[in-house]
Amino acid sequence: MVLGGLGSVGGTLIAANLIGFIETGTAYFISPSVRTLPALIILIIVLYVRPQGLFGRR
Repeated sequence: MVLGGLGSVGGTLIAANLIGFIETGTAYFISPSVRTLPALIILIIVLYVRPQGLFGRR
């Protein structure tokens, strides 16, 4: 929810799919033990660059 934007249902759905694909790809191609690390890094970057989320309102 935070990644997509707290006021945006569509942003939440897109962000959830994005995180799911990234976690699955990381577990498949790299290692299952580090699958949550890219999602955390993306969350930190998005909150730093765009604090209201990807599709949030200002």
